[in-house]
Amino acid sequence: MRSGFTKASLKEHGGLFAGQPSQGALAALREALREGGHSIEEQVPAPSLLGRRKYRVDFRARSAIGHVLLLDILYQDASGTAEQKVPFFVIDLIAAVPLMEADQGFVIMGGDGYTLAQTMIEHLPGRLVDADRVRLLTLEDACALAATGKL
Repeated sequence: MRSGFTKASLKEHGGLFAGQPSQGALAALREALREGGHSIEEQVPAPSLLGRRKYRVDFRARSAIGHVLLLDILYQDASGTAEQKVPFFVIDLIAAVPLMEADQGFVIMGGDGYTLAQTMIEHLPGRLVDADRVRLLTLEDACALAATGKL
């Protein structure tokens, strides 16, 4: 993966509170998307299958070849309940992808508070209907893939 987006370099930005992306995480992903040639929109209203009133995806990105991606960052720097929220974000994004005419969605987990991140990345998608619409990634991997245009 790209060396400029390491866990150590992203950690210095810190998180605001459970489930909300820090400004540093948003800035890092914004920079990586632009570096990878994506045009982006931020805080785009999205439909919520689970009834959240003000659901917004952090980024809607369009690649140079026209693929539309929805990206939602969850940031947790201390252990807590944010891991329990991941499946709800995945379910809402699964529903939003076709409704927003996107090609793929990404739930991105940043910070040290996601102790089960790798387990969720490996096992959660196989347990949900239409899970192929959404990928779970760490913030470091998402930034590295975005910067190289490989999301």
